[in-house]
Amino acid sequence: MEDSPPKYLFVYGTLMSCSAHPMAVFLRKHARLLGPALMRGRLYNLGAYPAAVYDEKDGTEICGELYKISDAGILLPELDRYEGIEDLPAEPSEYQRAVVPVTIQGSSVYCWTYLCKEENTALPQVPPNDRQQVSWYGICPKQH
Repeated sequence: MEDSPPKYLFVYGTLMSCSAHPMAVFLRKHARLLGPALMRGRLYNLGAYPAAVYDEKDGTEICGELYKISDAGILLPELDRYEGIEDLPAEPSEYQRAVVPVTIQGSSVYCWTYLCKEENTALPQVPPNDRQQVSWYGICPKQH
């Protein structure tokens, strides 16, 4: 992995390009969609939104999209707030921003993404090929 911060962002839920969520719109203003991408791991149903767990050894992949970030100084602090990543120790967040490899058009790229801090296997896992359930989160089901 490079020493400099990634210039890319992998999204897999409410931030995807087919979403009308205000933060998805904000993302599209500050980053350029490169296309569908895959990340190794599992996707969990948290009710109103999904949570991803990265696992390089897992044979399943999470379908999402890769964006090239135009201005990380504007984009990432806003996305951190949206994902509940705060500097307030009294309110622990569900998510952490992490660097992971994803695959796009057969190539591996290191990028930022938002991952669930702690895996809770009691939560329902979104089946990797269940496009109807995944589309419930606003993900474009015909991309992958």
